[in-house]
Amino acid sequence: NPHFGVLYEPSNLWGIKVDFREAFEVMKDHIVHCHLKDGAWEGDAYQRCHLGEGEVDASWVVESLEGIGYEGDYALEYEIADIEPMETGLAKWVEYFLKV
Repeated sequence: NPHFGVLYEPSNLWGIKVDFREAFEVMKDHIVHCHLKDGAWEGDAYQRCHLGEGEVDASWVVESLEGIGYEGDYALEYEIADIEPMETGLAKWVEYFLKV
């Protein structure tokens, strides 16, 4: 169906203990958009962190998506204003993402 698509959110998957790499294999034929952020498990809690400082491999995500011909957008989903204000933190994310 040309009107069906899936939003791929590796960090949200990882945060509910679903391997984002395995999920990619299931979803890859239907991915139309990607939200990218990062996080890491600390004991029983999943904690958000700066992009590139957690357990979500942004390089793997981008390489995998582009490897299937993905031409959609990457939304850097900044949800850590409690760690650093968006006014300064988002620029760090963009800089990191452009190196990926």
